[in-house]
Amino acid sequence: MAFQAVTLTWAGKSYTIPAKEMMQVIARIEDHITLVELQRYYQQRGGIPFARMCNALASVLEYVGAKVDAGDIYASMFSATGEDDEQVVAIEAVKMLLHMMVPDGAGASIPDAGAKKKRPYKRAVAALSKRRTKG
Repeated sequence: MAFQAVTLTWAGKSYTIPAKEMMQVIARIEDHITLVELQRYYQQRGGIPFARMCNALASVLEYVGAKVDAGDIYASMFSATGEDDEQVVAIEAVKMLLHMMVPDGAGASIPDAGAKKKRPYKRAVAALSKRRTKG
């Protein structure tokens, strides 16, 4: 298969997307933002469109049955505690989207703005969820 199953976590609950459903998930992501748009935004503006990315993540989480609002994801990006945490969380979320959208072995990347604080991209949504539920 071109894709592997992906497990996401939101609000402490894990959700698995079977490999055979990844094309439906990619279609949902592309309703909000495409790979070409992500690359263009990053190259031309040096950043990514947070709202569109959050809408894409929310759509994926809704697909797997999570109760989530794009606004919750968006707000969680700004509840980080360190200087560069918002950028790191955003970059990790983009990596997670890329991981879902790019077939195994194809290769796609964006520069790692969070090199000093690496987190596996598969846990990006979990990191967002933990920030949201703190406090």
